[in-house]
Amino acid sequence: MLFPNLPPSQQRQYKEILRLMGALSPLFSSSQDVYLDYRMVENLFCRVFEADNVSRSDLAIDAKIGKMGVGIKTFLHKNGKTFEKIAEFNKQASLFPDNQHELIAFISQLRNNRLASVIEAYSLQQLYYHCVTRQQSKIRLFEFPLVPIDIQQLSTVQKKDNIISFHDEQHLYKFHQSKSTLYLQFDCQHPLFEIDVVMLDNPFELLEAFLRQQIPQIDYLTAYLPLYSGGGENKHIPEKSGLNHWNAGGRKRIVNEAYIPIPIEFHQLNPNFLPPRDKSFTLHLPNGQITHAKVCQDNSKALMSNPNSILGEWLLRSVLNLENRQLLTYDRLLRLGIDSVVIKKLNDLEYTIDFAPIGAYDEFIEGMKDLE
Repeated sequence: MLFPNLPPSQQRQYKEILRLMGALSPLFSSSQDVYLDYRMVENLFCRVFEADNVSRSDLAIDAKIGKMGVGIKTFLHKNGKTFEKIAEFNKQASLFPDNQHELIAFISQLRNNRLASVIEAYSLQQLYYHCVTRQQSKIRLFEFPLVPIDIQQLSTVQKKDNIISFHDEQHLYKFHQSKSTLYLQFDCQHPLFEIDVVMLDNPFELLEAFLRQQIPQIDYLTAYLPLYSGGGENKHIPEKSGLNHWNAGGRKRIVNEAYIPIPIEFHQLNPNFLPPRDKSFTLHLPNGQITHAKVCQDNSKALMSNPNSILGEWLLRSVLNLENRQLLTYDRLLRLGIDSVVIKKLNDLEYTIDFAPIGAYDEFIEGMKDLE
């Protein structure tokens, strides 16, 4: 168990803030059910329990506490047995087999690959679901192990319209083909805790008075870089550069030698985000490792750690799970559901890096162009 073993004082604070936020439900909904935004719950959980918020990675977990990974779910309680989304595979839809039994096995393997990848990338030992359910005047907290799908025990595959229902020995699943989305049934019958909520009649006046006294919070800058070259239908991983730089000629290269490409358009739209070429800065990896890094090569086209094997080892071995001297392809990124990294600027010479879902760099660049 994870939640019951967290500090009691933090548990009390977490439950109290949930109660207070639930009291503000009329701000967002006219329903009699308590309203809680799922992002708010994720942020609250990470803040109170001093967890790393990794929800932006979109790879099975939302928070990391030590060696524990946590997927945080917030949903209506209903009858206590609801199916909730746990993964999307829109980017892999072109790879789906036609046979529904093969499709379910394929989806299950994709899901399991994501779990294995996140465990390796963050050096985790266990995964849990932390579920917050809401209904009229009440919030309930639940916890479940977050485990892979047992592909060897898949059975009772049934299809109705575009929904395929299946199960292994532990859980019931549904795969919505039209949405390329996988759902898991959560059996929420025995809560860890129950929180009674009294919703305010008019929270607007209270919120307005409070906000007028506050100083706006300044967020640090965030940017994205691609793990590939090219764009559109021509996205690819060059065989002798970028993440395959270890395969380049000219001299003997170590097995983890790699760099992240920096497109010219990134520099044009974000000229001051990264330090100038060859200026060393600190880079924090998600596994807790800290390394020096710099922008280098002609046209400042590469982000490389020092030594460059550190960044390559994290990306190629931990995140992408490649064998030594195995070429990375864009198809592999597609199967894992990642093709970008997110970089957060803490100060002028200190940054964090994490992996990001497919299309993250494209969306970032388009958003920057819209601001011009």
